[in-house]
Amino acid sequence: MRVLQKGRTAIFLSFLTIFLSCSSESINLDLELNKATVSVNLIGAQAEFDLVNIEVLDVQVKVIDDESVPNCWLSLNVNSKGIYNLLDLIDDSEANLVNSLKIPAGEIFEVKLVLGDNNTIVIDGKTLPLVMNSEHAKGLVIRTEKDLKSNTDYSFSINFDVKKSILKTNIKDRIILSPVLSVSLQTLSNGI
Repeated sequence: MRVLQKGRTAIFLSFLTIFLSCSSESINLDLELNKATVSVNLIGAQAEFDLVNIEVLDVQVKVIDDESVPNCWLSLNVNSKGIYNLLDLIDDSEANLVNSLKIPAGEIFEVKLVLGDNNTIVIDGKTLPLVMNSEHAKGLVIRTEKDLKSNTDYSFSINFDVKKSILKTNIKDRIILSPVLSVSLQTLSNGI
């Protein structure tokens, strides 16, 4: 009787192992199929300055439209963190911040550009810091309600309006960076 019971247990465990391994492969395949591929480019514009440098730390997308949910923002893990001269990012010379990253398909509510503190402007050869308002300290948010389909490639373009973003003040050498951004989305391909 014990031998029969051990045999049944062994058979049950074998079936369970096969079932779980099939289920695991099926889940991994489902997860892979339910992904969209995104790229993000930063585009600047001409302005009457020598240089306008911004420090890019991250790009995030809001995947749950509720700030009280801890994981409502998804980092896109910028592959090219660093300082960019916005005046160079024109005429097909945009900066590729995120390149072909797979993320879960679904709705994107907002895009956030996160800047560091190393933002400067050069006017007539003189380098000055760009001061950001405290409201921009957590990132620059652009509302964009887009539904990303699975197995599809998308390209986001973040357009930085340099002229409207630079505010001169009455205080000597104090220039404020108050970013004016827009975002556009292009569907590159649909693999279905």
